[in-house]
Amino acid sequence: MRFFSTVALIISLVSLGLAFNGMKRLNDVKKGFQRTRSELSEVRDEFAAHQQSQWPKFYEVNGKLLFKPGGNRLIIDHEEIPNVMPAMIMSYEVEDPKQIERLEPGDRVHFRLKETADKLFIVNIEKAK
Repeated sequence: MRFFSTVALIISLVSLGLAFNGMKRLNDVKKGFQRTRSELSEVRDEFAAHQQSQWPKFYEVNGKLLFKPGGNRLIIDHEEIPNVMPAMIMSYEVEDPKQIERLEPGDRVHFRLKETADKLFIVNIEKAK
């Protein structure tokens, strides 16, 4: 009987040791997840700050005025804007509508395009020389 009691005691101690070790490993895993979550949060914040520091961007662009639909919008067939977009026909908002009063469809134009986090618009436009 004493043998079985000793075996039972050993099994109990081993089980307690395994359980304790398992709990310790579980706590280590939880700490790892918390650290990873914190690191991801820091990376997200750094990325957001970097994105904000990128705006606004400005581009010098050449093109041809195709149409003045009214208001402060123009439709322009513009050349490629390197590393931004290929040559294409686009509708753009002009920041100051007075700038487009002297422009006519067919005019070659040079304009400064402003890019913000959520839109593109023309800040300066004139007939190309």
